[in-house]
Amino acid sequence: MPDQKTVFIAAHDPQFLQQITKRCAGLGLDVHSASDGMDALWQILNGQFGLLILDCDMPGTDWFDLAEKLKIKSSQKPVSQPIPKPIPIVALGQDSEQDHEERWAALNAYYCHKGLDTWANLRSIISKEFDLQTPGSCIIDTVPVLETAPVRPPKILVVDDDLRITAVMKYRLEAFGLTVFRAKDATEGAAMAVKELPDLIITDYNMPGGSSGENMVFTLKRIETTKNIPVIVVTGQNMDGRTDFVLRREMLGRGGAQAYLEKPYDFDQLVAEIRKLIRIPEKTDAPVAPQSKASTQKEAHGSPATLLAVGN
Repeated sequence: MPDQKTVFIAAHDPQFLQQITKRCAGLGLDVHSASDGMDALWQILNGQFGLLILDCDMPGTDWFDLAEKLKIKSSQKPVSQPIPKPIPIVALGQDSEQDHEERWAALNAYYCHKGLDTWANLRSIISKEFDLQTPGSCIIDTVPVLETAPVRPPKILVVDDDLRITAVMKYRLEAFGLTVFRAKDATEGAAMAVKELPDLIITDYNMPGGSSGENMVFTLKRIETTKNIPVIVVTGQNMDGRTDFVLRREMLGRGGAQAYLEKPYDFDQLVAEIRKLIRIPEKTDAPVAPQSKASTQKEAHGSPATLLAVGN
């Protein structure tokens, strides 16, 4: 049985994580935490906690999926054993859409919108779940007021020797409110990844200059600060089925990439893969150059505005 006074907190922002941790500790709770998605997942699956507080804006995480699995797991006890109470979950997020909150509610989880009243809401939930008495004057009130740090736009690094491809991808991804960096080869891409620490990397597999996308991915997976950055590998090679299978298995297995796409691919397909790995806003009203079918066919080999649309 989990320790009913133990709470686990997962949040990407170190200042945000530190302040919530201090306040929970001030309530007399045993607090465990993680600022990395993979570390958080490992601790949750291998630990025993009385409450989970999960930041929905944490890159590389799908807390919905985890919550569903934990709910299923808690119901799969032998008939002879009492069904344990599912671990209470508090999801912290920027979204305020009703369907988002209803989805968490369907999993018997709490949803707290990040804002000035974040701690007040959290404290109320914690007191309820742990049956705590929290008088108006207590130790946590000596901790500085919790201020939610503004959430920066997700950062994506695009690596491709074809500058037209990276230009179009930057243009179209920025329409989703993302910050996009470009690199023209694997060497520059690796250096930029270490410097900028993007939330996601999209890299071509074949690039000139003696260093491929494959080598770059292997290198970054061996560096502590970049090893957990999700990677989408794109290849334009004309390969038979067996070669494609081997390459796909190599990159998604030993290579550590999270997704693998073959050119030509639809831009919506790329966005769908990105959404599986990081949280991105809905598309803004930023302009995307309109292209008729005729102009797309005519300019497919020369216009950056049409490259991704036709999958070159």
